Amino acid sequence: MGQDEVRTGMSIRRFTSTTKRVLFIGSGKGKMVKDKLGAADEVYTPGIVMAELARKYRGERLKAHIVEARLSKVLELSRMVPVDKDAAIKRATNTLERDLK
Repeated sequence: MGQDEVRTGMSIRRFTSTTKRVLFIGSGKGKMVKDKLGAADEVYTPGIVMAELARKYRGERLKAHIVEARLSKVLELSRMVPVDKDAAIKRATNTLERDLK
């Protein structure tokens, strides 16, 4: 599924961990992400993104309660979807191809 996909007239958005991190920065990019989230009929977050966000935030030395608050906000704004075997393999392949470039 692409980042923007229309299904039966609904706007569906999928945001990566990087895009969700930008949401909390408070910059112009953050406003753009917030606007896109607000305009979408449905927003979903792959489950693995929650783990990626937590790891990145903790790596930036954010306090645990701030990480928890931000993850809660992501769940408030979107529907978390599980990552199945096929999605995991596709992600690994895409990452490998990107790293080889």
